[in-house]
Amino acid sequence: MAHIKNDDFYLYTGLTSNGNECYEALAFMQATGIQFKHLHYGDPVQHGEVLHNVGTWFPGETIEFPFVHYNEVTDADPYKVVKLVNGLDAIKTADWTGLFNFSSTP
Repeated sequence: MAHIKNDDFYLYTGLTSNGNECYEALAFMQATGIQFKHLHYGDPVQHGEVLHNVGTWFPGETIEFPFVHYNEVTDADPYKVVKLVNGLDAIKTADWTGLFNFSSTP
């Protein structure tokens, strides 16, 4: 299974008690210059369901806003592997330019 590229970057934020971290994550991601989709959940009623549903993709992980997920695209079936960058510290230390621009010929 060869890793070909990364795509579909999504930043999730919520109106939570750590809302300042969510805002900081958004500002940080905007400053990276990479293309990503921002999904903001301002209604706290939605938070539990969103975090639970995304959490099913990452068994054993505790998911809280903010986080990013993206796809590692491969040449095998299934051809996409969902990856998680969980929390503000991880978001700030990830190599977004390298992840976004990654390309390999199988």
